[in-house]
Amino acid sequence: MNTPWFHYPDNTWTYETATVIGAGIAGHQVARHLAKRGWRVTIIDRHPSYPEEASGNAAGIISPKITATPSLGEHFYTQCFNYVIQQFTDIPVLTPYLHPCGVLKLACKERDLTRWQKISERNFPKQLVRCVTAAEASKLANIPIHHPALFFPMAGWVEPDVFCEGLGFHHNIQYKLSSEAISLHYRNDNWEVWDSQQQIIALSEALIICSGQNFDFIPLQELPRMPVAGQTTLVSSGELGEQLNTVIDHEGYITPRKIQHNRYHLIGASYDAGSSSSEFEPESDQQNLQKQQSCLPELAAELEIASEHGHHAVRMTTPDRLPYVGAVPRLAQYEQDYADLQHGRHWKEYPPASYYPGLFMAAAFGSHGMTTAALCAETLACLINNEPLPFDTEIVNALHPARFWIRQLKRTGNIH
Repeated sequence: MNTPWFHYPDNTWTYETATVIGAGIAGHQVARHLAKRGWRVTIIDRHPSYPEEASGNAAGIISPKITATPSLGEHFYTQCFNYVIQQFTDIPVLTPYLHPCGVLKLACKERDLTRWQKISERNFPKQLVRCVTAAEASKLANIPIHHPALFFPMAGWVEPDVFCEGLGFHHNIQYKLSSEAISLHYRNDNWEVWDSQQQIIALSEALIICSGQNFDFIPLQELPRMPVAGQTTLVSSGELGEQLNTVIDHEGYITPRKIQHNRYHLIGASYDAGSSSSEFEPESDQQNLQKQQSCLPELAAELEIASEHGHHAVRMTTPDRLPYVGAVPRLAQYEQDYADLQHGRHWKEYPPASYYPGLFMAAAFGSHGMTTAALCAETLACLINNEPLPFDTEIVNALHPARFWIRQLKRTGNIH
């Protein structure tokens, strides 16, 4: 065990009961993966319906991320993409919710063209990604495209609300909506979740935090994160928009005109790093429209912003853009046990990592939770049940909630 600060101990459970805070994509994926193992799971959320906030878009894109050269991020996203696509087959109730129309990622700028060229020289399976010319992209999309593109034939989009409903359709899952978690208390080997009236709204052996924004719980407050406000926009179109066959991704993105009974496209998304504002912003709609004009001028010429509001939410991300997936570590114990990592004493034996008993998290997915949350939920369920993990050690450590603490301790000897 040469990295004890990333070591996870085995767990022991008596009743296999769990509470999941957050009824978005991540929360539903975690609940489903535990429920199929026989756990009784309660999903709680402060909203009266789901999904809201970061998971509340009219459409969510499922697509891998390919980098110019092999990378940990590419490996992570490819595994996640393949897993969630298979999930639609493994859970029949989910099958109708995937729109596998393919995704075209346009190479509109010089850096995109360089990446496209390098990827074209790599030997990827054609069913994962193909490098296509502008003419080929035009045929695939069925509209004029003026740039080469990466084409992901198995990719597509889903409607998050019905997708979450399908995931939650399990006899071991129950809901407590309109229930806001304010504080967490561990006693008698169980986690109590209290509301603002100091009433217990959930009680279970395991507690998994999947709320996108809420890092205010004391065990999570010191984890580095960054809010990103984003807005998507519903737009109508004319004849050209009706012909669009694929999702097109560039500086923004646009879906086929299939939203709300084939009335709208969804375009987006604005990106306001560091902002925690949840207010709808009309100027963000205009910015989203301008992104379409720069790469898809013919299609953009007939797009009109719908009278219905799009969706504005705050997504939480991390400094390295990977989510937090794992047991929640104890800050004070990490500072005590690993304070001298900066001295590089490789021969020293350090104690195993210290965690809050029964407390886990799957959070900070940014804008990619639709693709990544499923395999991350499987990873967490395996961890909770002492099963072999689906990711290799490098990725498991890259998702570890204490990874930034360890980096800081190696640099300075303290976390703050």
